[in-house]
Amino acid sequence: MLKKNFFSLILDIDWLRPAWLLGLLWALTVSAWAADTVYVSLDGTHVEPYDTWATAATNIQTAVDYATANIGSYDTVLVSSGTFYAPTEAGILVAAPLTIKSQQGREQTLVHGQGLTEAIFTISNAQAVVDGFTITNGARRGVL
Repeated sequence: MLKKNFFSLILDIDWLRPAWLLGLLWALTVSAWAADTVYVSLDGTHVEPYDTWATAATNIQTAVDYATANIGSYDTVLVSSGTFYAPTEAGILVAAPLTIKSQQGREQTLVHGQGLTEAIFTISNAQAVVDGFTITNGARRGVL
């Protein structure tokens, strides 16, 4: 006599086979669509993949770059309260369809341009969103 395991028994039941396969297909589809969050915190340890507050990136551009390089896995950059500085003369560059938002709102999350002559945020993707920041100390524009 041949022993059968649980899965072979389920697949032997004709009426259950289509439901089981549809359930598996649904689970795979939902997990493929579920993108995750990259975190930014002044208290983070700056350890990839920046997917918890403990391992958060310590600057916004690093988190944006990581999420952009892994766009199938990440679609949101969530920034804790504090003052964050634009890292380069080019400001913070956003080229992917990301949502970059503050956790506590604009009263608690400041992006300081350090006197940049260009935009503090430069967005080159029409689906990108920057939300919930006070943007200050840029010479010309805050967001381009």
